Amino acid sequence: MKEIEKKLRAILKETGWTQMKLADRLNVAQATVSRWFSGSEPEGHRRDAINQIYSEIFAHENHYVTSGFHHINEMVAFCGKINKGVHRLDVRVYYADTDFSGVVYHGRYLEFLERGRTEFLRLCGVHHHELAQGEAEIFAWVVRRMDIDFAAPARIDDALLVETRVVSLSGARIRMEQAIMRDDKLLVRARVEAALVNGEGRPRRFPDAWVDRFRIG
Repeated sequence: MKEIEKKLRAILKETGWTQMKLADRLNVAQATVSRWFSGSEPEGHRRDAINQIYSEIFAHENHYVTSGFHHINEMVAFCGKINKGVHRLDVRVYYADTDFSGVVYHGRYLEFLERGRTEFLRLCGVHHHELAQGEAEIFAWVVRRMDIDFAAPARIDDALLVETRVVSLSGARIRMEQAIMRDDKLLVRARVEAALVNGEGRPRRFPDAWVDRFRIG
């Protein structure tokens, strides 16, 4: 990871990407990674490097990293991280999350899962507020279908881990699998199908740039 961090710093020095549009930054970052590895490294190493670059760029874009790459832990605390195709986000159970029986109210799990999907999208460069304020067309990210299994309860003060991964992607739809864990114990498993729609509720295909990032994720 230290070697990747050095290469990330090289982007700042060699390309001046802070003056670029975000899409241009991504292109530069991906091209730079391709040059670094040039097919000689395992695909997994290249994918992890790109994920790390995306995380750093988007963290900087959203002010989660304030001055250089040594603040990566601050970014992880806000939006989690992607590693080997799985996004992981830590959440804590508070009193407001529980019902009269002392366990987490079932509706709260949906909120935890939504946070996981939202932060995964953030690391992929997709921001809900930007979709709603689109310059040419307004877009929205909507859930079309969800299957959820409640395997075991969580309780107040539990430290939970929300995992999110992309299962399939086609046209305007994306299918994800999510899990909520406590230590190594599975508490909740969900299968989610989401879509991109315009301001009139009509489906729209995902931009090519998104597709590439979702597949990397």
